[in-house]
Amino acid sequence: MADTLIVIPGFGQSALRGAETGGRQFWPPEVDSETVIGKMKGPFMKLLFFRRDAGFTDAAVKLMREFSAPLAFGDDGRPKNETRAASNVHMLGSACPVDALKARYGDKLFVFGYHFLQSPRENAARLAAFMDEKDVSRADFLTLNFGANVLLAFLDAFGAARTDRTVAVAPCFDGLSAVADAYEGRLDGASVKGMLEKIEHKTVASLREILKMMPSEIFDTLVKKLVAVAMEDVMLRAPGVWATAEAARVPALIEQKLSSSVLSAVCEEVKAFAAIRDRRETLLSGCAVLEGDLMKVAPETWDKALALLQ
Repeated sequence: MADTLIVIPGFGQSALRGAETGGRQFWPPEVDSETVIGKMKGPFMKLLFFRRDAGFTDAAVKLMREFSAPLAFGDDGRPKNETRAASNVHMLGSACPVDALKARYGDKLFVFGYHFLQSPRENAARLAAFMDEKDVSRADFLTLNFGANVLLAFLDAFGAARTDRTVAVAPCFDGLSAVADAYEGRLDGASVKGMLEKIEHKTVASLREILKMMPSEIFDTLVKKLVAVAMEDVMLRAPGVWATAEAARVPALIEQKLSSSVLSAVCEEVKAFAAIRDRRETLLSGCAVLEGDLMKVAPETWDKALALLQ
């Protein structure tokens, strides 16, 4: 039984900063709420008064670009900006039983921070280096949602020699239809509202109330414009995002979106992980997979995870 636990966080649960000392935090974006309100208040009030766009979606797109540009990827499938990743237990979400994990593993509890937009295979190599840095030869692993993709790639590259007990919580190996819809240009306002309904967060709750005041056709336009920005800056060239798309639709999406020779490096990386995901039953033969809601893991699921790690 390993005395070390490495938690591989889910998508978006690692902080990303510029590589230089004291570098700007790219993710989660450092938002000055007063500045954002100042930029959006005028267009939003016009939208409510006139019940038409009145420049609101263009203002939102401009703001989106400020957030997405630092996370942009190049045609080689790598970040344009050199980035450092970090994570800690506080980024795992309030539902994660951190205290119980600390009680079990003490100072041998590590959270692996990684650039979740990059290839799971590259992050698997970084995970191995992380273990070497911590002088850990073998560990238990706990993954959250798409952190399981990194574990899959790790097992494919290094086998099970460095793993003891492995527990994947809400791994969503089949991927998300909404991500595939975004690649196809079919993601709409109704779908986004449905996803937001599943997220229990104060800021998201406030956003839901704002959206209730917005005409649905304008919100549809907003979603399409924001997805176009995300696609141009990040999604099309980021292997980590491709790894979250609905697996059954990925082959066709590769043909549609990555057929250009300019994107050959991205294409090869996406195909390589798709092949790994197809082998998941073999790779995860010794892993406990606990299915659950991607947006909100039930307390009883965490109880099962803890029991499996005792």
